[in-house]
Amino acid sequence: PSLPTGRPAHVEFTRYEIDHDGFGGFQPMRAVITDEYKLAIHLLDTDEFYAADDPYDLVNRIGDESLAEVRNALHDELLDWMNRTRDPFRGYQWACRPWRADKTPSWDVDGFTRQRENDPGEYRQLDYSTGLTMESATRSK
Repeated sequence: PSLPTGRPAHVEFTRYEIDHDGFGGFQPMRAVITDEYKLAIHLLDTDEFYAADDPYDLVNRIGDESLAEVRNALHDELLDWMNRTRDPFRGYQWACRPWRADKTPSWDVDGFTRQRENDPGEYRQLDYSTGLTMESATRSK
């Protein structure tokens, strides 16, 4: 469901088991959920897209072109959320899905540097590219 603010809820998952190598091991997944739709991106498996009129999630509509505009908007929201939260696993693989022909692999991904903001009392970090004091933690490369 959407959050009380009306914004979508986001879900992330990476590994079933830390101490043992069972239960599937590394299974990276990110999802965005609204009152009407659920989009789950499984980096190593088939993606899922469900509508509210399918309460048991029986019909995966990931390839349904009649819902492509909604699906792609949710996908863009998910990618934006991964960038905003500095997801450590972000990369072009999350964007380049079989059903998303408008996305292409790129070493620069979105072309941003996302350094950590300083904690109170810390000296301002230096820009990776110039060695000068960074002006903004998130900036174009």
